[in-house]
Amino acid sequence: EVFDVPTTVYSFSSGDIVTTLEDLKTKFRAKKDELDTQEVQARTEYDTLVQTKETLIADKQKEMDTAAREKGAEAEKIAGLSTDLTTTSAQLLDDQQVLAELSKKCGGKATVWDQR
Repeated sequence: EVFDVPTTVYSFSSGDIVTTLEDLKTKFRAKKDELDTQEVQARTEYDTLVQTKETLIADKQKEMDTAAREKGAEAEKIAGLSTDLTTTSAQLLDDQQVLAELSKKCGGKATVWDQR
């Protein structure tokens, strides 16, 4: 068997590989920059949402505290009015009893007057 002996010196053929690797490096960096930008945007949106929700929670807490104070004030007002109602009802009952006694006395005196 006869072997072919190369007549030229070895030529460097890795240029295509280096070019491919440099191209991949450029694409990876571009993709990384894109993803970093998306991450910053998402983080900003998240922080804004969290701040909005925290503000909403604080506002609702203030409203709840105000409502609780108003409820306490109204409960005190109701207690005072209830006491007044009880007192007035007792006075009305007393007045009705006095009126009944007066009506009875007046009825008796009217009968005596009519008989004269």
